[in-house]
Amino acid sequence: MKAYQLKITARYMNSPVWRRIVVPADLSFAQLSVVLNEAMGWSGEHMYSFEFPDLQLRLEELNENYDYFFEDMDVDDPSEIMLEAYLDLENRFTYVFDFGNDWRHTVMVEKILTDYDRRYPVILKFRGDTPCQDNNPETFDLEEVNEKLKKMCLTGINCKPMTQEEIYDSLERGRGFFNIQGNFQGIYDWDEEDDAEILRSNPDLQDELENIWMRIQDPGQDINSLRADVRLQDIYMDYNKENLLEIARLHHLKGYSRLNKEELIKFLASRLLGRDTMRTYFTYLTDEEISIIDSFSKPVSGKETEEEEISRGIALVSGGYAGASCLGYIVIPEEVRQAYYKNCKDKKWNEERQKKQELAIYLNGAAELYGICPVEKALEIYTKYTGKSANAEEIQEFCKVIPENKKDYIYDNSRLIHKSFAREEDRKELERSQKGKHYYMPSRQEIETLGREGYLPFDSSMRAVKSFLTDFLRGDGGYAEDLCRYMQRVIREGGTVQEIIDFLSGIDVLDEFCDRKTIEKVRQLLHNVWNRTRKMQNRGNISEKIARQQKSTGNIVNFPAGRNIRR
Repeated sequence: MKAYQLKITARYMNSPVWRRIVVPADLSFAQLSVVLNEAMGWSGEHMYSFEFPDLQLRLEELNENYDYFFEDMDVDDPSEIMLEAYLDLENRFTYVFDFGNDWRHTVMVEKILTDYDRRYPVILKFRGDTPCQDNNPETFDLEEVNEKLKKMCLTGINCKPMTQEEIYDSLERGRGFFNIQGNFQGIYDWDEEDDAEILRSNPDLQDELENIWMRIQDPGQDINSLRADVRLQDIYMDYNKENLLEIARLHHLKGYSRLNKEELIKFLASRLLGRDTMRTYFTYLTDEEISIIDSFSKPVSGKETEEEEISRGIALVSGGYAGASCLGYIVIPEEVRQAYYKNCKDKKWNEERQKKQELAIYLNGAAELYGICPVEKALEIYTKYTGKSANAEEIQEFCKVIPENKKDYIYDNSRLIHKSFAREEDRKELERSQKGKHYYMPSRQEIETLGREGYLPFDSSMRAVKSFLTDFLRGDGGYAEDLCRYMQRVIREGGTVQEIIDFLSGIDVLDEFCDRKTIEKVRQLLHNVWNRTRKMQNRGNISEKIARQQKSTGNIVNFPAGRNIRR
């Protein structure tokens, strides 16, 4: 029978996570969502969508309780559309699961098979454990998941279109997939003459289509619908209750557990504009993140927010102080700007902010460098370079008030544990690998760059990778640098060169058109980086072999402070 071989790559993960799977062609997109949830480890209890950007098409089960902002896309029902309607011609699309957490996946159609001998999906290969959903990560078990996928065998029984919820209910009763009597035709099959006749006979419809087209051509008009006097409560109305609870937890607020959504909106708007909550949160924002308050206190007309400005606005959006549209606009209510100048703009607060930010940088940097770091070690580095001191009790209290989105670690039993090792089994494995190794003393530049940016300053090996990727990506140095930072993190957390190669293939940087010479060149460059990267497993030390080589060449002199100076 006909089938599609797909590669599903989860985006924005700390390490590569992908699945290669074969699915029968006689499935609806609603059935495909159930298959992808099982393959990735999602619960299936949330809304989902399939997006085809080139077609300006979004497949999504409509929900009257959910507001839709994707006016620039056609929307169709995935329960009624069969895979063959699009996958024969479209080889790349996006699967989105859980609109609150926005788990996004790139799906590539690698092959169209004509002789598939099974009537159920099968995972052929995978990389990475199940992503963390609701703080409950699990080790991926290929055999176990494939056994579950066998239960999704096509039964041969014809059935009307079924929603995702109906499909799950059917599976729970021990049934397989019904043969959906859905639509096999996509927008490619539209009859232009029939369409033209419909428009000629319905001028109102033609006007509406022209209006929609104008909005697509000038997305800046969308932001004009946001009033200059928009308030936090207006922004919160578009959030679901779980989004609002996340904001409350982020600020360590109390007294909201029994509130309904309307009450929670009023509670948050009041508390976030209050002096104590605002001063605490804004203490840990960078100057760049705060600077956009004046820039975006009024709607931006006629142009999208620049990517750099969006990245600076993320902290305000996640903290509940700004709104963001799906088109990339950021709006900061005037009441937020006024509260900031009233609550925070004074000399005493600025002096306290500088001290606390400096300490936060060193704590983040120590966790990034070592993975698991005793508080005493972090304070040793902090005192060495700043001349200031603190004790373990002060650090414990300090860690309680830092917003979660501004710290990269978990405080546990006088230790800073990097969030990538939150699972107990990962933590124990890291502890085993670190046993008997001494702590590398970083330079001031290393610890502060790690604390601020989350990566080490690039050495010659990483600069060589960036240079190669910049040329390979036709001069896109910004994207090349982002990739290098990501690759460094994978290596520091114990990843392999092959994992990085797989990741680059998954995001189409290294695609099927790359020749073997290019692949080997990338592999050689990455091996050089891998050998010279300060890994958490080694408590920040590079491999002993490389260290001996550097010492024997006489190019680097190691000082007690850990500062390496080239002759």
